[in-house]
Amino acid sequence: MDPIKVGTIEKRERGGQLRLAEITPGFCHYLRFINETPLFEVEDKRKWHHYSRIDGGIAPGVLSEYSADSSGCCHSYTIRENLHWSDGTRVTTEDVRYTIEDVLLLPQLQKYLTNSADSHIMLPEWEWLFWGEKAVKVQIEDERHFTLVFSVPCHGFTQMQVRSARWQMLLRPSHYLKQYHYRYQTKESLSERMREDGFGGQPWDVYYHAVDPPVREAGYFMPERILRIWEYPTLDPWIYERESTPEHAILSRNPYFYMQDQEGVRLPYIERIIRNRYSSQEDLMEVLEQGKCDLAGCFLKCTDKRLDSEAVRRNYKLTHLRPWQVQQAVFLINLCPEQRWLRPYVQDLRFRQAVSLSLNRQRMRDEVFGGEGTPSQIAPEPYRPYYREDFVRKYAEYDPIRAGKLLDQMGICFCSRKGEIRCFPDGEKAVLEMVYYPVTPLADEAAAFLKESLKRIGIELELIRLKNGSEMGKYQVRNRHIFTVWEQPGDDPFIPYQIGGLSDPCPRYWRWYETRGQEGTEPIPGVKELYRLRDQLKTAETEEERCEIGEEIYRLQSDNLWVIGTVSGVCQPFLAGKHLITGIREQEDTLYSALSSVKTWRIRQEKSKTPQQADGASSL
Repeated sequence: MDPIKVGTIEKRERGGQLRLAEITPGFCHYLRFINETPLFEVEDKRKWHHYSRIDGGIAPGVLSEYSADSSGCCHSYTIRENLHWSDGTRVTTEDVRYTIEDVLLLPQLQKYLTNSADSHIMLPEWEWLFWGEKAVKVQIEDERHFTLVFSVPCHGFTQMQVRSARWQMLLRPSHYLKQYHYRYQTKESLSERMREDGFGGQPWDVYYHAVDPPVREAGYFMPERILRIWEYPTLDPWIYERESTPEHAILSRNPYFYMQDQEGVRLPYIERIIRNRYSSQEDLMEVLEQGKCDLAGCFLKCTDKRLDSEAVRRNYKLTHLRPWQVQQAVFLINLCPEQRWLRPYVQDLRFRQAVSLSLNRQRMRDEVFGGEGTPSQIAPEPYRPYYREDFVRKYAEYDPIRAGKLLDQMGICFCSRKGEIRCFPDGEKAVLEMVYYPVTPLADEAAAFLKESLKRIGIELELIRLKNGSEMGKYQVRNRHIFTVWEQPGDDPFIPYQIGGLSDPCPRYWRWYETRGQEGTEPIPGVKELYRLRDQLKTAETEEERCEIGEEIYRLQSDNLWVIGTVSGVCQPFLAGKHLITGIREQEDTLYSALSSVKTWRIRQEKSKTPQQADGASSL
């Protein structure tokens, strides 16, 4: 079928296909925006994005109702009525019980979750499992109602975690997964199944996670990560077909997807999604020049002149849109590297001030970001109630002379009068390591810019570029790097990756926080204060309280510069096939209009409906 003209689609028309192109292995950035079904939806705010939680309203999703008792320890939820998995099986609270008791809290599988002893990965998505001294408990009331019970108050649980999470956080298809679980199969039958699937002689946990990995979002729900993914029942609007491969995935519409439009037509409208993965930016641009893709945006570079070439303009509408990141490139600093002798230097505020002052952000704006955006330190976006202008400017000016004086004060001096590299007091040359991968379109350019900037003040940066994010975990465990280039994914202090917890830049500190001091390394006082505020954020009862704590967290970041900001407000190039945007009049609405048509199921509930009123198939 030819791609349908979603800009002029009739309400009852359904069919066609959407072609996507990616260059990142093991993850699809588009799918988390197009094919992700959350536990709760969010209010329709143009300023809201994927990582906003602290001050947004909550609307029904897979879960139709929620409430919390006055203690903040008991959070009750209702599964949407007549909700079905993609194979037609009804969703019940047995899926919740199985997910928590048989997967997330099972000792054999906990090492794949970040907050468990001897964890193999360092990701913060599952920290809610052990808030307080005890594991969360699930109480099943009936087939649709259940309660999560925490050992300590956590008023912000729904606001913080559930609303932003996809269905797998609390719901997994137990009827399907039990055939792979030792609690529900004989040892003989399970061993035979493992041999048939090529896992003979391997531990059961390795096999189970090949079938049911701790997937975080739709971008990870992919053929290379899940054995026989086409058999895995899902709640997403599109499901993988058997022919799907990591390089060429085909997704067809889920006939049991729960949403329908106001005319009663079950969504989604589009029949198939074709997702092709290419090996390089060059290959991606060649595909675009040939018009073989319908949407492209996540990994287009604003400095790429080919985006405005005649070949591209022939097939696409190019616009520059507000991205889902607040900043597309920031620099994370590891305060607790494996090299103990280095720790006092990176923990010294003067070192981080020097790094920040070495950056000519205006030049970075012009050369790296194509003249887009505003030079800025890490800060909330201006519309947030916890935004303060001084957060933007703190040590964000370009002053390499002052930066050099700060390093001199620390005893990190040039080894000789003509030396180009400074030395630490013990004579060790100031050669530091940066580990990164292309997490943003301009990660390479940002890493090179930092390397050049630090060289001007006498610090040599060794760049270790990884192919993809899956390699990052072993380097976090290795823990010898000082810098990482990342993005500021949002300005919500609930986000634990950066200033909300330093989970990415300081893995040993985060491990200490998650295990309540049993593992990891005890943080410096400022980071301890951050974790105290983070705990307060969880227990805050109102949005006003959460915003006040958010301001404190940002002020702590501003005073300590744990993350170095660069340029904010950089627009993202976005290409939409002209056949997709027929009838769209305003350029700034291209992305919203195109994608709201592509994924009409994501348009929010009717404003008159509340989580307590909505049930059954969602009417848009």
